[in-house]
Amino acid sequence: MNIYVSGSMAYDRIMDFPGRLSDHILPDKIHILNVCFTVNGMVEKFGGTAGNIAYTLSLLNERPILIATIGKDYASYFDWLKKNNISQEGIRIIREEFTAGAYIITDKVDNQITGFNPGAMKYPSGYTFYNADSENSISLIAPGNLQDMVNMQ
Repeated sequence: MNIYVSGSMAYDRIMDFPGRLSDHILPDKIHILNVCFTVNGMVEKFGGTAGNIAYTLSLLNERPILIATIGKDYASYFDWLKKNNISQEGIRIIREEFTAGAYIITDKVDNQITGFNPGAMKYPSGYTFYNADSENSISLIAPGNLQDMVNMQ
């Protein structure tokens, strides 16, 4: 069976803040919010809805085809896909953009502040289903590029 997965591919950059974010956001100054948090460190994870679903399917010995876009910083993500035996067939590289990225600061009580750059996700993959066997295929539509989501229906 062919499994097509549309959605996002992203780098999740997760930072650990040792204090409480609420100690630095003063209610009477919220109208002029300007804060900076020094974090203990950052880890980068391979994420995005399509990437996460494809990885889970690979753990079940499935070989999904990703319908997504990725940016000019794709090399490490492609290495990870290859290591996990996930095809890069349906992925379009957008060379003038970075891969979508989530920048997440989590404090010691699990409050979070997130910044998200859609980057390459703003562009459709342009994948065509000319050779798809409709009797032996399934599509999983996850949040990502709107045009790709519509084309998968």
